[in-house]
Amino acid sequence: MGWLSQYSAAVSALVSVATVFVWMFYAQILYRNYARVRRPRVIINRGGGSGLSAHCLISNMSSEPIFVSHVIAILRTAQGEFAANVIDRTLAERPPAAREAQRPSQDSSACAPASAHAGTEHNLANRQGPMNPGEYHPIGTFEQIIAAIGHDRSVNVDPLAQPSLTDFKELEIRLVAIYGSEDDAIGASRSFAFVHDTAPVDDMKVRCCLKPLRIDTHRYANRLQRRRVARWIRDADQY
Repeated sequence: MGWLSQYSAAVSALVSVATVFVWMFYAQILYRNYARVRRPRVIINRGGGSGLSAHCLISNMSSEPIFVSHVIAILRTAQGEFAANVIDRTLAERPPAAREAQRPSQDSSACAPASAHAGTEHNLANRQGPMNPGEYHPIGTFEQIIAAIGHDRSVNVDPLAQPSLTDFKELEIRLVAIYGSEDDAIGASRSFAFVHDTAPVDDMKVRCCLKPLRIDTHRYANRLQRRRVARWIRDADQY
């Protein structure tokens, strides 16, 4: 053990350096776990099919609640780009088919209380508010979202009524929310391309479908990305 006594200073220095690296390794693991838990995660997806009647769903997969403040829809066509803030919509702004579906029938629900119908309409029209972790909210069907864009921009944006369905390129859904106690808003976006599928051979009808352009929802949460979200808010106030 004479060599240990001779090189005790060098061995002590090596042990100290190794201890520092071990602590740095564990500190990195703890920080990454903390950052993963604190990182906001919002998912924009479709539900109930792939056509225009499918619902656009927003899910809060964060560890803290979020407050949804803006839902912006951008429709890109061969004639240009049209955008609208679809966070608050009334039943009158929806497509005729949707309004007929929500209208009470003459035989079954004509005697139902008026407050019940009013509550249903309010839930469908108002999408602004808090979302707890693990919750999801539908913001309407894609057909209703497209109809809202046409209502705000005073243009005909009915893909089923177009002479050529190739005029429609993609639909982008942008979400602006406040995460937990943070001051700056976070954002999320996902784009869906218009694709055209044929129904069974017996009727040979063309069906318009929506296909996500990427697997996951794009998140805007760092400092530079939140500046872009702030521009979204300024632009949405002008719609």
